[in-house]
Amino acid sequence: MITFDQRGSGMSDHPPFEEGEHSAYTVERFGDDLKAVLDDAGVEKAMILGFSMGAVSALSFATRWPERVDKLILASAMASRLPQPIIDRARQVEDMLEQRGVKETHEFYFSGPLFEGLIEQENTREQIVRGGEQATAHGFKGCFRVTIDRPSLVEHLHVIDSPTLIMVGETDTHYLAEAELLEREIKGAKRVVMPGVGHAMCAQRPEQFESTVLEFIA
Repeated sequence: MITFDQRGSGMSDHPPFEEGEHSAYTVERFGDDLKAVLDDAGVEKAMILGFSMGAVSALSFATRWPERVDKLILASAMASRLPQPIIDRARQVEDMLEQRGVKETHEFYFSGPLFEGLIEQENTREQIVRGGEQATAHGFKGCFRVTIDRPSLVEHLHVIDSPTLIMVGETDTHYLAEAELLEREIKGAKRVVMPGVGHAMCAQRPEQFESTVLEFIA
């Protein structure tokens, strides 16, 4: 199994942020990074799992190199432009970043409605705190700018021809309809709604999440 931190987060490089077409933070570059990781590992075809923004990276890769995808798992994924409430929240976080700094902004973001309850859970709170310690202002801003500015990938979904699992939380309001769209647009895709959980289903119900994924890839 290969895992990696996306650019601008964790232990990966945090390139300087700049506006415009030469930005280091775009959906295309996130997909390029996934390809580079697989190339470096010598993996020609892989089962790919992406959660939230990681699912956007997975879609960026899968719609450009579909022949390199064995199976695809999209958890809390959105191929469309994000709904305005989520974009507004991202802009609020961007503004806060300038005023209060990285650590406080990072904690504020993960205490919001999209990640409800995670900061109260001991196991996930430790991860959030560690992420805040690793975060940089330009990396954080770059990742949020991808959230705000990224284009829709819906018109490219038809090229995906690998078995695809779409996972969404029952209370993840903005993503439920998107999961239905992904199921319609990706040939043969299977949609699973996990009961009683929201956006961060993999942290809220890790055992159920794991068993669903393992059943699909078996």
